[in-house]
Amino acid sequence: MSSVIQPCAICGTSLAGARELIAVTKPDRFEQAVGVPAQDYRRVWVECPACGAATDVLPPESQRLLPQVESAYYAIDFKNSSIGEKFVKIMALDPARSDNAMRVERVLTFCRGWFAPGQGGPLRALDVGAGTGVFPARFLERSGANWTMTAVEPDPLAAEHLKSLKRFEVIEDVFPMQRDIGRFDLVTLNKVVEHFDRPVELLQAIVPVLAPQSALVYIEVPDKETTVSRATDDNILGALHRHLYDLKSLLALIEAAGLIGLQVERIVDPSGKLSVFCFATTPAALRQRNQAST
Repeated sequence: MSSVIQPCAICGTSLAGARELIAVTKPDRFEQAVGVPAQDYRRVWVECPACGAATDVLPPESQRLLPQVESAYYAIDFKNSSIGEKFVKIMALDPARSDNAMRVERVLTFCRGWFAPGQGGPLRALDVGAGTGVFPARFLERSGANWTMTAVEPDPLAAEHLKSLKRFEVIEDVFPMQRDIGRFDLVTLNKVVEHFDRPVELLQAIVPVLAPQSALVYIEVPDKETTVSRATDDNILGALHRHLYDLKSLLALIEAAGLIGLQVERIVDPSGKLSVFCFATTPAALRQRNQAST
């Protein structure tokens, strides 16, 4: 049992005495890059007894030094390669072997059932934390003229790469922005939410940028089962991931943010990664949809 005293960031339950899922005894590459010492290092993932979310409990030095990585993530991640090279490599994958290709088909399939045909011109999508840009680029390839895409990316190296693609609008900023960016029919967060200490606040900030009548959110996160299926040095169990989720805890997060879950599932990606995803909407949008169908 752990000696953690912090509350669960998803449901607020005390993590004192929470079950320890896995212990990491060596700093990961991001911690090493900012000088977290290896001596007596110990980082643990613990499980909330109420909602089931896994919380990454950082040692003091990691808590102090890791914020430096937030502005230099891709400088460390792509130290010996380039974001552009990875983009080309992933875009060239057989769709059946690509996590992003399967993700795009999953999102577009749901959208076809959610949005009415010919719903007022091109629909607007916002991808938060666009990274390499593979998802928004492939999304536009598959959706054609039915959609426009805006990508939000705070990392300067990644944002420069995204702008060079000239495929969609790019906002180089941290979400949520301190300016009006309009309203979007779809907001996607692919492997982003797990990086936030306070994920409820992140999802609450999504609501004001959603188009009131359509309001669809897609969230995909690493599965908590990774703690028992991967080695402790796996990237998914790294220090930059603050929480891991299962079906119950992802739905608890959605509801804590005031959203309504429409579909929550666990999947095995073509890469072998375990993921959990959810489609969600706002109560107001769901009411309007139900009224329109009666």
